[in-house]
Amino acid sequence: MAYESVEYLAAVRGFHVYKRFWQPKKNEVLICSNEVGNIHDILAIKTCKDKNEKEQIVGHLPIEISRFTKFLIDRGASVTATLSETYYRRSVLVQGGLEIPCIVKAKMLGTVKNKEILAR
Repeated sequence: MAYESVEYLAAVRGFHVYKRFWQPKKNEVLICSNEVGNIHDILAIKTCKDKNEKEQIVGHLPIEISRFTKFLIDRGASVTATLSETYYRRSVLVQGGLEIPCIVKAKMLGTVKNKEILAR
């Protein structure tokens, strides 16, 4: 069966927390997954480097798209974030923080239902 995908612009937030041990590289691909047990946001999507088969969290997707992204992951999508730049910018959130621009790609089996979901 073929795969369907969707891409959307986003950012990896929280760079100010992880910049001590992570230097972003343009076109670096990060793995996105649900962050189970996050007491601040039950819909949190973490972005991770796969370092020697042990994931290393380097940020989170913005809360504005985490619900949609979690919805896709819960339905079997594999989601990645590809850094489109290496510079960081101030987050639009009141509490501030730093974020790095990225392109999020969700890939799912091309079932009729999944095609309908991705079309929305």
